Amino acid sequence: MSAGRDGFIPPYMDLATLCKHICCSDRAIEQWVAMGQFPAPVKRLGNKKIWRWKDVEEHLAVQPSNGDNPDQVAERIRKAAEAASRR
Repeated sequence: MSAGRDGFIPPYMDLATLCKHICCSDRAIEQWVAMGQFPAPVKRLGNKKIWRWKDVEEHLAVQPSNGDNPDQVAERIRKAAEAASRR
């Protein structure tokens, strides 16, 4: 992920900022969250959903390689969801 001009990476991001940092659409993120394949936002500020960058970064670090079977992927998603619910 690229940092801002000052080198600062915000610890929390709204949907628009998150989309810029991981190069995808807001619709894609919302669909992934609904399917349990991406961390859910941790809170709302007004109408904005807010993600913790640490959660997103950890999620992206454990994404499956092309050799993983669907059971392995499902197990990782289940464990990530359990870990997120304990926070």
